[in-house]
This record gives sequence, structure tokens and C-alpha cells, in this order.
Amino acid sequence: PDVSATISEIHCRQVPRGRAFGGMAYIEGKVLLMGGISDKHELHRDVWSRDDVAPHAVITTMPSSRSSQSIFSFDSNEAGANVFEWKLRRNDGVDLTPWKVTTKSGPIDISWLDNKKG
Repeated sequence: PDVSATISEIHCRQVPRGRAFGGMAYIEGKVLLMGGISDKHELHRDVWSRDDVAPHAVITTMPSSRSSQSIFSFDSNEAGANVFEWKLRRNDGVDLTPWKVTTKSGPIDISWLDNKKG
């Protein structure tokens, strides 16, 4: 089926939450935002950077059609891109999973779909 319309509706963009007392650095042409404290006194231990070029994820391993295989692996056009977000949708647009996170070293196993009907 043609999934181009569905893909155009999927937006996968992370934005850092508001914070105070975070650190910033300019390294190799990139601005990095590090850590901080939220208005609810939650400690942020994360690092964010802005990239003008959207990364492009590539499926490097996937099951053959109508096979019992169930493993997907991903890579990216950007060096250092190690975290990928994914979700499963049925052909009618119904989400089978919420957005989930995986890493380059952690393939996705969807064998649990064998027990689903419909």
C-alpha cells in the first residue's frame, strides 16, 4: 500500500523542556544545552543540540515478507546518531504502539505481533 500520506503526518521531533541553571557550550560549530532544573525542581541530566539537517533513519535489517522473522535494525545518515523513535500503525492508520525509543545497538523484535489478530 502507498503509505506516503501517512508518513507525511508523522512528526518525530524532540524539544527540550523549560529549565533554569542549565549549561551551554559551543563545540565544533554546534550549540549544546546541558542539564538544568525545571520549575518543579526536577533535575535534568540531558544534552541537546540543534541540527539544521534533519537526520534520515534507514532500516538496515527487516523481516522478509510473510516470514517468521521479526527483527528490525536501524542506522542513520549522521555519525553519532544512536537513538531512534518508532511506532507501528495498521494500514487504516490505527496506532498499534505509542512512540517508542530504541538504539542502534538495540534491534526491535516485533514477534509479539504473532499473537495479535485484526
